[in-house]
Amino acid sequence: MLFRSRTIRDVEMSIRNATMAGTFYPSTEKACRSAVAACVADREERQDLEKEHVFGGVVPHAGWTYSGSVAGGVYSSIANTAGSGRSYILFGAVHRRMAADTALYSSGAWETPIGRAEIDGELAGALLEACEGLIADESAHAQEHSLEVQVPFIQHLDPTARIVPIMVAPRESAVVLGQAVGEVVRGWEREVVFIGSSDLTHYGPRFGFTPEGTGHRGIRWAKEVNDRRMIELLLGMQAERIVDEARRHRNACGSGAIAATVSACRTLGANRGMLLAHRNSVDAEEERAEVTVNDPQDAVGYAGVVFV
Repeated sequence: MLFRSRTIRDVEMSIRNATMAGTFYPSTEKACRSAVAACVADREERQDLEKEHVFGGVVPHAGWTYSGSVAGGVYSSIANTAGSGRSYILFGAVHRRMAADTALYSSGAWETPIGRAEIDGELAGALLEACEGLIADESAHAQEHSLEVQVPFIQHLDPTARIVPIMVAPRESAVVLGQAVGEVVRGWEREVVFIGSSDLTHYGPRFGFTPEGTGHRGIRWAKEVNDRRMIELLLGMQAERIVDEARRHRNACGSGAIAATVSACRTLGANRGMLLAHRNSVDAEEERAEVTVNDPQDAVGYAGVVFV
C-alpha cells in the first residue's frame, strides 16, 4: 500500500489523503522527492532575486511532467529568499462546484507520499474570524487537485512548514479576501508565504476554445497573446482586473486564486511581479521528446510568477 489506512484518530484529526499521487505526480516518497529535486533544478538562476523579499507567487497545477519545472522555479525562489518553518497560505483554483465562494481546510493535516503537512490551525482560526465570507469546508478540498500537487514541493524544500489551504472561486470578492488575509498576516509572528494555483489558457477543440483556429497558429496565439494578457496583469499586480480578464478571455482557470494572491502580497508591501517561466503543454511535450509536434490541437499555458 502506498499510504497507510486511516484510523479513528486520523478521522478525528481530519487527515486528507492524497488522491492524485500516481497520476499528477509520483506515488512513492523516493520518486516524489526525486521529481521535486529535478523540477527545482530545471530552471534558470535569477540573480536579481537574491536581494529581494518574495512575498509569494503563482504556480501551475498540471501534472508535473508538464508544469513541474515552472512551479519548481517559484518554490526554489521562495526557499532561497526566506527562512525555514514558514506557513504557506495556498489559494486554489476551483474545478468543482462549491457551496460558497471560499472554502478553508481549517485543521489536521494533508498526507502525500512525502508525509504529512500540518495545517496551521492557529492561523486558519484567525483567518476565519477576520475574513468575512470565508468558511471552513473540508469537503470542497476532497477531490480537488490544484492545491494537492503543490504540497510535496513545500514539504521537500521546507520540511517544517505548515499550510493553510483555501479554495477561491472566480469572483471579484477574491480581491477583498486577499486583502483581508494580508491584514491578518501583517501582524503574524510566523513568516507566511502566499501561493496561488492556476493554469493559463486552455486552447483547442478539447476545450471548446479555438478563436484563432487550430494547429500551431492558434496555440502560438494562446501563448503569446492570450496568456500574455493575464501575465501582464500579474506583473503589474492589478488584482482588480484579473477575474474579469479571465471571464472575458478564458486565460486562467484559477482567476480567483490569482486575484487573492496578488491582493494579499500587495497588502504586505509587494509592488511588482517577476516572470520566472512561461510555457505550455506542447512546449513540454516537445522538450521531453526532443522533436517538434507536427500538428498540435490542444494546449494549456503555465506561468511561474513571484511577487516582490
